[in-house]
Amino acid sequence: YDSTKILNLLEISLNFHDEPFTSFSLLNQMAVMSDASKDGVKVILDGQGADEIFMGYRKFYYKYIFELFKNKNYFSFFREVFYFFRFAKSKQLINLYHSRRILKLVGNQKLILNEYFKNMACEEPAAYLSNSAKDMSKLDIEKYSYPILLRLADRSSMAFSIESRVPFLDHRIVEFVFSLPASYFFKRGDVKSVLKDALFGILPQKIIDRRSKLGFEAPDELFLKGGLRDALFNHFETMNNPYLDNCFIRRDFSSYPHKSQLNYRDFFKIFIFDKWYSKHFYNEEF
Repeated sequence: YDSTKILNLLEISLNFHDEPFTSFSLLNQMAVMSDASKDGVKVILDGQGADEIFMGYRKFYYKYIFELFKNKNYFSFFREVFYFFRFAKSKQLINLYHSRRILKLVGNQKLILNEYFKNMACEEPAAYLSNSAKDMSKLDIEKYSYPILLRLADRSSMAFSIESRVPFLDHRIVEFVFSLPASYFFKRGDVKSVLKDALFGILPQKIIDRRSKLGFEAPDELFLKGGLRDALFNHFETMNNPYLDNCFIRRDFSSYPHKSQLNYRDFFKIFIFDKWYSKHFYNEEF
């Protein structure tokens, strides 16, 4: 990869989105829209929303099996746990960080100086405190996921004059899916079962049978092992953000990855936030 192109795309993304974002994954979306525009594409179909309404994320599965146990549906609980661990052969299937978020709140506010934002960093979305998988899905749709993701998708597409359409969010589909019981979405350790059943014989079977969750993620960790490491190191050396513990971040990044308290996701969030902040506020007096 070309670190210069990545940093240039980051600058373009910050200009069009006008706010910090949490990872370089957004750059994937911007790159796709850029290439589509060069090919003359004016309208694009986006699969946005399917994982939220069909409960395709592992967090929904964790919540569902916890719900089974809480409701004393022990047969279904042990059956799902058995199949889950039977097919859990990769880190994509067992994400301890997300399971901790659902079962116990976690937060890392060490690097934040401002008390208001420090308190916000400790908070978890109420979706993780919801009583059921369907409640969690509803909160994602109404508050925590859709409003953010759809705005990001809209800005990314319109930055290149492309209309992005989201057929999974047709109100008739959403209303029908929400009329179904939660058990329709989880089957023998798998998720989105009702959607996979509907597409049986239409999609290739190897896609329907695939259990790994392939997100549209950028290889952030790989980036940080390459040319972007120098870019972040130089940025942190001169960073003077009033909301962050700049000295702590510099020291911790110097010891990455072996002894650092923060991980690559944390460092990219800090980098993106400060790049955005420097565009708008570094010359302001408070």
